[in-house]
Amino acid sequence: MPAESLLAVIEVKTTLTQNDLNGCFVAARKVRAIRPFKQSFVPAREEGKPAEDGNFRCLYVVFSYDTNLGANDWLKKEFKRLAGAANEAKGKLNLIDVVYVLRRGMIRPAKSTGKVNDDDQMNTFLEFYLHLVNFLRREMPRRPTMDWQAYSSKTSKGWEQLSDA
Repeated sequence: MPAESLLAVIEVKTTLTQNDLNGCFVAARKVRAIRPFKQSFVPAREEGKPAEDGNFRCLYVVFSYDTNLGANDWLKKEFKRLAGAANEAKGKLNLIDVVYVLRRGMIRPAKSTGKVNDDDQMNTFLEFYLHLVNFLRREMPRRPTMDWQAYSSKTSKGWEQLSDA
């Protein structure tokens, strides 16, 4: 896949574990190292500041149906695990933008914030979905037009004329 087309990565897990998070941070570091348009992917802008650097973002999401941590004080325990995984990967918490656990809630690691599902977990899911859609609507227009043929062969070798027209 051309790096220029990459807008978001969503890793899906059945039950989130420490090993999963460790792997996610390693993978997120690799994604951050990709160079679309010969520039770099950058972390989220802070405090609503506009993107003035000309670099691009790739939203990195970990989506899980459940977690192997108990419900009691889940947000703080999961956040502690995230911090440990970032440290293990020699990266920052902002490598992952959102961790959403369907049966628990949502964490935004770089902002050190989280939200536990209320009685209707759909409210938190809606917030997750809107966060994703909002990001895509903001980031897509920032990307310049790309000639996708830059990734294909420059020669006409192998093409065969099928008609006289």
